[in-house]
Amino acid sequence: RKTVLEEIRRTMPKLAAYAPVEWISAEKKLNLDSLLDRMTEVMEQLDVVIPTGVLNRLLADIFEKHTPPMIGSAPLKLYYANMTGSRPARVRLFVNRTELAADNYIVFLRKKLREAFGMIGTPLIVELKARPKKVESVRRNENRENNRQKRRK
Repeated sequence: RKTVLEEIRRTMPKLAAYAPVEWISAEKKLNLDSLLDRMTEVMEQLDVVIPTGVLNRLLADIFEKHTPPMIGSAPLKLYYANMTGSRPARVRLFVNRTELAADNYIVFLRKKLREAFGMIGTPLIVELKARPKKVESVRRNENRENNRQKRRK
């Protein structure tokens, strides 16, 4: 079992990070009930909805207790987050600059979110989106996009 588990972790590292492993034998009919129970549990977790307020309080707490590593000269700042989809769960973090987020910190956040909301066995996508400092820059970008769309027509 240990060798098989090591092989699973080596060949499928992303899946092995969150998916539970069930040892079964179809020939001997061992642990088939536990497999079905686990499948039901995972299917229920696919529909988890995380309220925005709860998500933001949890992430603020995580950022406070475990400061993101510095990349470059500025720290990663979290403004707010929301859940943008399910099946698989998708969480969008609005931050100052996406390039300041270390990959290992995103993996850490994913793990903490799974633990907090009981999402063991389901994929969780964490997206980063840069939030401009000023509303004017958002409007300017929207106007540029609208003008591009008009020119295409």
